[in-house]
Amino acid sequence: MRNRSEVLATVGEDLLRYMSEYSRSGEPQVISFRDQCPWIKGADRYTHLIHRYTAKLLPHIPAFFFTSGLCPPKATVLDPFCGSGTVLLEGMLCGHQVLGVEINPIARLIAKVKATVFNVAALQEASEAILKSIASDTRDPEVPEFPNRDLWFSKKAQIGLARVRKAIQAFEDSSLRDFFWVCFSSLVRRVALADPRVSPPVVLKPHRFALGSSRYEKVRQMVEERKEADVEALFTRALQEFIKRFSRLEEAAQMNKLGAAEVIWDDARTLSIAPMKDKGELDKASAKEFPSSSIDLVITSPPYMNAQKYARSLRLEWYWLGLGSYKELRAMDASMIGTERLTYDEYSHLQSVGHAAADRLIECVYAKDKHRARLMANYFSDMRVCFANLFRVLKPGAHLVIVVGNNRVLRHRIPNHQILADLGALQGFEVKLMLMDEIKSRGLMTKRNTTADVIPAEWIIIFQKPTGAKNGEGTHGSH
Repeated sequence: MRNRSEVLATVGEDLLRYMSEYSRSGEPQVISFRDQCPWIKGADRYTHLIHRYTAKLLPHIPAFFFTSGLCPPKATVLDPFCGSGTVLLEGMLCGHQVLGVEINPIARLIAKVKATVFNVAALQEASEAILKSIASDTRDPEVPEFPNRDLWFSKKAQIGLARVRKAIQAFEDSSLRDFFWVCFSSLVRRVALADPRVSPPVVLKPHRFALGSSRYEKVRQMVEERKEADVEALFTRALQEFIKRFSRLEEAAQMNKLGAAEVIWDDARTLSIAPMKDKGELDKASAKEFPSSSIDLVITSPPYMNAQKYARSLRLEWYWLGLGSYKELRAMDASMIGTERLTYDEYSHLQSVGHAAADRLIECVYAKDKHRARLMANYFSDMRVCFANLFRVLKPGAHLVIVVGNNRVLRHRIPNHQILADLGALQGFEVKLMLMDEIKSRGLMTKRNTTADVIPAEWIIIFQKPTGAKNGEGTHGSH
């Protein structure tokens, strides 16, 4: 049995072997990141599980590349689609400076808190103050208005959530307040009358099952428990769970020199840098240009086209956090890469992306479903813009690691990995390696309807910016 240091020593050798075999054969290499990183035992690692978030990146993937020698020690790393911060935390644990970009403010908030080393004694003291404030306030709290509120939450749950929300709003320390907001947000789906197995909220309905059946009784009991949930008690337990996880992170920081992580922007198509304010909001008035040739490594997993409803999955948390109206939620959703929210004018005509195989697929889909055809065209066009930005900010000789899945649109399996590899090459990148890892967890991709299906594997593409490249040298830099 090899010890951890021996395992770590072979990771770089394994990566070089995969690259050599890919260079020789041109065939994607099969890998198991779980087997490559046996020192990571499950998903409950430090603060990864502080909040449910759809389609989280497997932490073994960034851990593998951070320990493979693909970037120098104390590197500057970028994740332009950072989600809830998996790459940020893993990079920080390896001593790097990690910058995150994420369009969803809830995900930005989670990522910021997840990758913060808090003073746990201060957290405990602040938690006691928050709980004391909740217990001593006997006035009726203001319950926020939002669509179908009474469908999703019982009156008791609404009052409980509103009491906790009021106490957090009154807390003065903004850095600790964000910690409490994430803890509060993690409770919302736990007391909502929504099916916990499905990411986008779906109302729990016992009558969908045969009266008296085990499934009927299980769902009925779940509904009753959530209607009568003691939110303040749940919040107290959630704080205790959070503090345990952040204690482990603080201990890691005391034992080792950790790096740092920061969420600096919202859109990978318009890279800039801005400071974070309260509750995931960015101070764009203070934005500055993202410097060229400044990044040692990019590791990211872009949205999977037509596969996950990222904004819709967190809409209940959006309302309780007071991030905006339904209209503003839809606008945020429509701004995402891979969004399904398109106007008729956007898909009333055929759109090409300048890639022969992709354009043929788009044309085939267009004959049956104009909306989905334009969704595909927009996705690949947006990814070309992202490649242009990443080419600019990476240092010459530095690498870009992208994790993608090949989903189905109508009856067409879309080879996203090959199309994105080609689009990256058009920008000026060299494809150094393709890896394929089977998806073990079906919580990531679920078949929603006849137009989509389960994604069986993740594809990992490793690009390199040529050592002699100058920014803007790509063939189609800003198409």
